[in-house]
Amino acid sequence: QRRCSGVSWARRCVLETALLFFSALGKYYSEDVVLKCKIEMIEYRGEGAYIAMSLMDENDKYLKTLHVLGEDKTWFFDMRLFWANLKSNGLIGDDAYYAHVDGITGPTIGGGKNLVVPLLLNKSEIGKGYKILFETAVEDKGYFRDDLTFELTEKSLNDNFEGTGFIKTIRTLSN
Repeated sequence: QRRCSGVSWARRCVLETALLFFSALGKYYSEDVVLKCKIEMIEYRGEGAYIAMSLMDENDKYLKTLHVLGEDKTWFFDMRLFWANLKSNGLIGDDAYYAHVDGITGPTIGGGKNLVVPLLLNKSEIGKGYKILFETAVEDKGYFRDDLTFELTEKSLNDNFEGTGFIKTIRTLSN
């Protein structure tokens, strides 16, 4: 039997280990769906919109936060449903509650602007009556509990939706 030199053997071990790792990782993530949502805001002047994107069940019960636009927690109470879910989960008053809230990402989005937001979903959530709820609030301009909602179906993963408040449209695209 022919033996490889030390360098070739080490390189082969690294490659085989990487192959095993990435094939296992692919299996782990095969149940995930990345849904890219291009959010287009209506034209308005003033502060940027806080947006909470939540996964709701078939009975409109809150399941989890998928993504939040807006970093300053002092304004979260403006998004009343999101705030109520923070309170019901015991996350209010905890200085470190950011770590417990999924999806807090970054700044607000202003009037007339566009932003693409990735949402990580599980394939098991599609076709079960689950919905994605977009809740918006703008300082001194208003609050929309249900600015936009759509059911998670195969069709909705690559579709267009119209908002009823600060969101003009959302275009979805999945992997």
